[in-house]
Amino acid sequence: MLAIISTDEEGNPFTTLTTVTAFEDDVLGALSTVEDAVLRSVRYVVTSVEPVTKLMAEPRFGDQVPVPADIVDHTFAFVDKLVANQREFVLKLVELLPLKVETPAPMVRSTPKARAT
Repeated sequence: MLAIISTDEEGNPFTTLTTVTAFEDDVLGALSTVEDAVLRSVRYVVTSVEPVTKLMAEPRFGDQVPVPADIVDHTFAFVDKLVANQREFVLKLVELLPLKVETPAPMVRSTPKARAT
């Protein structure tokens, strides 16, 4: 029973990192599902109101407003730089810590003991 809990489908031992990674994958999968539902809903609304929005006048200063895709690119470029900066900071911080982490020994599969009759 212990071997079933402590190994994955291929018999590789679970570690804290593999458990966290599996959880992260589950979160990303859930986000993807929600994002797909939001996209379908927005697409439906945009398609439904398109006959009305075609009749609306162009905004006065519309030519001065950035294209939405440019705003997204600019924002995510900044976030990429911010995350890279924070990663570098945390790696430097970790180097200063006096922690010594040893790799745990792999778990040994236990076999049930035969009962005496």
